[in-house]
Amino acid sequence: MTAAMRAAPGPYGLAAAMLLALVYFLFRNHGLYPVVFADEWLYSSSARLMPLAESMLPSYLYLALFRQTNVCGAGFLECARVLNAVMLVAAAPFLYLIARRVCSQKVALLVAILCILSPISSFTIYFMPEIMYFLGFCVLAWIVLNWTEAHPLAYGLATGAMLGVMSVVKVHALFLMPALLVYMVYLCRTDFRDQWLSRLLWMAPVSVAAMLGAKTLIGYAVAGDAGMTLFGTFYGNHATQTGALDKLLKVVPLALTSFKGHALALVLMLAVPVAGIVLNLVSVEARQAAPAPLRRLQVFALLVLGAAMGLTVMFTASLIESVGPQELLRLHTRYYDFVFPLLIMAAAGMQSPRNGPQQEALSHRLLVGVPLGAMILWGGLRLHHMFRLSLVDGPDIYLMASKAAAFRLLALLALLVLVVWVWRRKLGASLFVFVFVPVLMLFSEVRMNERMADFRIAKPYDLAGQAAARLPAEERAGLVVMGEPDGVQRTLFHIDTYGASYIVLPEKAPVVRSEIPRNISWLLVVGKHDLPPDLKPEVVTKDYMLVRVAGMAGKLAPVPLATAQADGTLSGIEGLSGFEGWGAWTDAKEVKFHFAQPLPAKLSVAVNASAFGPNIDKDFIIAVGDERQTFKLKQTKEDRQFAFNTDGKEKTITIIVPQPASPKALGQGPDGRLLGLALHSIEVGTR
Repeated sequence: MTAAMRAAPGPYGLAAAMLLALVYFLFRNHGLYPVVFADEWLYSSSARLMPLAESMLPSYLYLALFRQTNVCGAGFLECARVLNAVMLVAAAPFLYLIARRVCSQKVALLVAILCILSPISSFTIYFMPEIMYFLGFCVLAWIVLNWTEAHPLAYGLATGAMLGVMSVVKVHALFLMPALLVYMVYLCRTDFRDQWLSRLLWMAPVSVAAMLGAKTLIGYAVAGDAGMTLFGTFYGNHATQTGALDKLLKVVPLALTSFKGHALALVLMLAVPVAGIVLNLVSVEARQAAPAPLRRLQVFALLVLGAAMGLTVMFTASLIESVGPQELLRLHTRYYDFVFPLLIMAAAGMQSPRNGPQQEALSHRLLVGVPLGAMILWGGLRLHHMFRLSLVDGPDIYLMASKAAAFRLLALLALLVLVVWVWRRKLGASLFVFVFVPVLMLFSEVRMNERMADFRIAKPYDLAGQAAARLPAEERAGLVVMGEPDGVQRTLFHIDTYGASYIVLPEKAPVVRSEIPRNISWLLVVGKHDLPPDLKPEVVTKDYMLVRVAGMAGKLAPVPLATAQADGTLSGIEGLSGFEGWGAWTDAKEVKFHFAQPLPAKLSVAVNASAFGPNIDKDFIIAVGDERQTFKLKQTKEDRQFAFNTDGKEKTITIIVPQPASPKALGQGPDGRLLGLALHSIEVGTR
């Protein structure tokens, strides 16, 4: 061993550990089928199959980078996993440098490696931006905590620009800015008391401007004008729908339920660092004993954790109305688990000789430890019964709780370590860093590998997608997958063609002819579903059917809603609100189109529409004469087509709305019209 290596075992050991970790991740992740839907399909299709300017997700930097996986052809997912593994390992030096501020080289090395081997490594197998975002946060935390002596202008520029970069990986980074600004106030007030205001006035505005500038420049460079929006289409629409004050007031009680689950999970996994942070809040002696770098680390971790967890619980609660009450029981720790390494470092700093002697009264530690101990006991017994845990939502708590008996043992170990911390603070912190965290990480990795064994087995939706992928590319673009919601996008992932789409079909439900879009070439039906009599499959297996579809629409002519009465197409319209450019809203229980001339005997009708509010996924009825057909619509516009056999004398098409409702009655604005569906277009013709 050279003198240089003896002098710096940490960096050399870190490099060796990073290489081994990378090799391990590449080996572990190889050969897995896709796992997460709709997320993986949404990110993959946005990155690889469509113009970036058309992406509904504002993750432009992530999409641009992972667009390069197209060079791997059919192996794009394996290449994405390699990129993820490289970026996760690349976070280790930043974690090490942050930890070195509060503990020794060897402990910092251990902490850095434990952090990249933690359950967050499960995200290396997905076509999702979590790992890139984690790397970005590690760089941000390194700047925030290690550049404290830098000129305030440089500090503000660097921190703001890094947040801007993170925001074009995941837009959630924008919500970390308030936490960063509060931290800047703390830093200036405690470390630069004589000139704190002047430093803050340099830092804070520059940081905000740098964040907005970096986000805007990167977004524009990647996606043009579309990349300059703050939240993008997906998050922008949600923010618009949920921003009203009355809705926020309704969401708060629900958010408290979600917060309870997150708090229990956090304490089960990280009781000692949480206890240390709370102790510093209630005990002057504890704060004075802690060195400045440790205090900064704890404050920054607390602020960022509070911002990210607060956003998570509020967002979860806001989805109840649109998704359902079960959404409240999901614990999305993945939206803030990037902070967990800082908490582990905080515990490592508490056990370090740099930390001052234990001076606070035992009563202070009891005041903190007893409630946290009660939460560990309650969470260990009840958490997995009260809340829905999943590998994707929160791999850390899911893996910890994945086996009931082991979960209780881990909870008891967490409680024991907390009890020791109350008795002897540094000893408890040492047990947490050197015993509890390694045991938890090892158990989680074993369980993760057991779960991955299942990901190596092809599911019916994988087999269906692989079969359809053999069709010519131009035919795949006109293909529609029908099946259950958890599988159709998995199939699209294998088909991997822009233009292919899906329709959700409940288990064993028949294929409805009117729900088959016009102008498609193939229908891929996965599962046991009856076909309409006129459709015959060309490929039939026990798992799926591949059906060539001949269009039934025939020759159709659009009904010009704005001018139909003036040009003589219609003699009248009932139940339709004024024309609005894109189409028109229905504003009655029944909508009637009275045609000036009799409709064809073999009538074909095509409707492009979307449902409003309580009418979503409810049965609409379309009728011509005595013949009636039902159809359902989503909130997004969809095509529906219908075939009628008439006596050749009928002149009226009627649409019956299941439940007309006004936005005003639903608390969605002042509009008092009884809306049912948004009619974008209607076409009629002969088959």
